[in-house]
Amino acid sequence: MQSNKIYDKYISGYCEDVWEEISFRDYETFSQSEKDDVQLVIKEALQRIDYNFKIVYGALKRNGFLYKNFGNLNRFNQPYILWQDAEYDVRLEKFYIDNKFQNYTPLFFASFCSFFKVVDFRGEFNFDVPVLLDPLFIVSFNNYAEVNDLVFEREYKSKIALCCMFSPDPYVKEDESGDLGICIMLNDKVFIDSNVINYNDDLDFTFIEYLRFCFEWSCFPNLYWATEDERQPFLPLLQEVRKNLRVF
Repeated sequence: MQSNKIYDKYISGYCEDVWEEISFRDYETFSQSEKDDVQLVIKEALQRIDYNFKIVYGALKRNGFLYKNFGNLNRFNQPYILWQDAEYDVRLEKFYIDNKFQNYTPLFFASFCSFFKVVDFRGEFNFDVPVLLDPLFIVSFNNYAEVNDLVFEREYKSKIALCCMFSPDPYVKEDESGDLGICIMLNDKVFIDSNVINYNDDLDFTFIEYLRFCFEWSCFPNLYWATEDERQPFLPLLQEVRKNLRVF
């Protein structure tokens, strides 16, 4: 990886190319200048994601949506909170300092948790919803110990992988009985990003790709599988969001 060029490439519009290049690289093998460049990319991505969340929330309010904390799963009882900027570096360090387990949290996921306190798109529309929407819902971890508390073994590409559940099952999100939710794979190296597993066998995502997928569907990713008739009430929302999103 050429230092000082990745960030320039990223802000020039080659976002997906940059993430393909760096996602499964071992961050600890980078020189300091390369690490600095990667951190610039991550922080720029987080700011764009923050912008996109605000676009979606604004569009939802204009399209008859009301936040609801089903089952009180969100301990903050608010749909969207950021951590203070001054806390970012200290919070990020907590995912890697004194890690005795040697199962490392991907850097971008740890960075997301250090930037966003909670992102919760659960709620109700003022019209009949014919499908289970599986809204994006992530209450961030504070450190690696919390990650380790939700580590499970799951099969991935015919191998057993360690993963951390970062969002509940779609039914649990609606305060109904469900199963193990969506997870991110942990690794024996500090990868920049990693695979999302226990989601859908036909979709092989990294975490940043999962976020892109959610934004494409206004943070209700199950609309991807909805029929044309089921999707019809959401078309104004989807059109408004898609034309205003920033690439990341």
